[in-house]
Amino acid sequence: NEDLFDSWMSLLKAMRLAEIAALKFLLSLHEEEELDEDDPDYSSSSEAVIEHKTMTIKRMIEELSPKALADKVITHWNLSHEVDDPRCVVQPKQDDDERMEHDTAEMVIRPKREVQCESYSLGEQKDDCLE
Repeated sequence: NEDLFDSWMSLLKAMRLAEIAALKFLLSLHEEEELDEDDPDYSSSSEAVIEHKTMTIKRMIEELSPKALADKVITHWNLSHEVDDPRCVVQPKQDDDERMEHDTAEMVIRPKREVQCESYSLGEQKDDCLE
């Protein structure tokens, strides 16, 4: 519906930014504040950090399918400036023995309307995909 196009593009942008935030959060778990080995609580602090990261990643895996997450990373890459050169396209991996309806590994092709959108420009879309 033409009347909803601008709303759709706003939703698309919000969804991409939410996906980016989730990926950044997951990557942030690899960063950690350095603990002082001379601190008498070093052992318990170290165990607490590991426990926190383990439980957080476990919850994310339970709520976010690792396959869907990997497919999102591939999709964002394939919709970015990096793939202006077709040699850089990453083909999504679909399991041969497990065909799914609405598989997250299906290649996403940007529709012509998104390319021509003025409220969320193609350049801005591609930049967000590399965020």
